[in-house]
Amino acid sequence: MTASDGGFYEARPLLEGNYTVTATRGDLVTNPERLRVTRGTSTLNLTLVPSGRVAGVTRLFGLDMPFASLEFQKASEVRLVRTVRSDASASFDVTLPAGEWNVNGRLYQGTALYATLGRVSVRAGETTSFVARFVDGARIEGVVQGTPADGAQVRAQIAFLGASGAWWVRTGGGGGYLAYLPRDAYAVQAFSGIPSARRLPMSASSDRPSIVSE
Repeated sequence: MTASDGGFYEARPLLEGNYTVTATRGDLVTNPERLRVTRGTSTLNLTLVPSGRVAGVTRLFGLDMPFASLEFQKASEVRLVRTVRSDASASFDVTLPAGEWNVNGRLYQGTALYATLGRVSVRAGETTSFVARFVDGARIEGVVQGTPADGAQVRAQIAFLGASGAWWVRTGGGGGYLAYLPRDAYAVQAFSGIPSARRLPMSASSDRPSIVSE
């Protein structure tokens, strides 16, 4: 859709659910914003900022691999995520606000899972080349456990820090979380916002980590 000369826009009707919203104008783009649509009217204001392009290919063990999913996560504000998919030629092209972005992706070949992790610097007005190299991957799921003082559910962000990059995920219902990462060693930290950000110790089994608040 196209906004009016005054910058106003309206999208209707939309089904209830979660949406990622972005806007572009020339070399300007907004940060990707998550919007939960329910009954009634939802309001979301967007701000255009200088942007650049990231273009490249997705590869599995050195071979071009089409139709792979990639997520770009803003390093300075990890809740902002833009999702793209490579085309039939394994190529992708995405416009992002200038800055540092974490890159994560996954694809399946039959029942085999492959994943990629990296980081890219987006420069305003420029195109940056990036090759997403997929290797053997792992599905990592677990829970963050704890009892906040006010009785509310624990909400936390979990950071996976590896040699090839970093990736952050958030807990969902019941404190559970899910990540897809290349098989490797990672430092893992969880940060809870109740009552303030703090580091939580982690005790992990091989298949289902559990983070327990102090």
